[in-house]
Amino acid sequence: RRLGFIENFRGNGRVAAAAFRRALRGWPAGNDGNMALIGLGIARFILGDYGRSARALSRAVEQQPSRGWPHRFLTAAATHAGAHEEAQRSLRSLRRFFPDLTVDWCAQSDALHREAKHRVLEGLARAGLPR
Repeated sequence: RRLGFIENFRGNGRVAAAAFRRALRGWPAGNDGNMALIGLGIARFILGDYGRSARALSRAVEQQPSRGWPHRFLTAAATHAGAHEEAQRSLRSLRRFFPDLTVDWCAQSDALHREAKHRVLEGLARAGLPR
């Protein structure tokens, strides 16, 4: 799982997705499985597979609804996939967890490859997160 997150940071979605799939086979449930599912959703986002990204991230937040941060990626993935209702639901959840969150605040994060981060920020802005 750690390798997957490192590869997501590097922007290597293909290697990251493979690492997360291996992790899910070994630990499909609990926190480990949930984190691997989130990582897989982010890897698919990096690859531009927004529909599959949104589905994986949606499953992850359903499994652990108390975890708010994955909604940043789910909102962006759903927006890019054209799933506007899903994007709006996710954005509302994100805003409940982080009421003062803005696109500019998210831009300060270095937890994702520059090009993928740009697409996340674009998706968040298009969904309606304030700048």
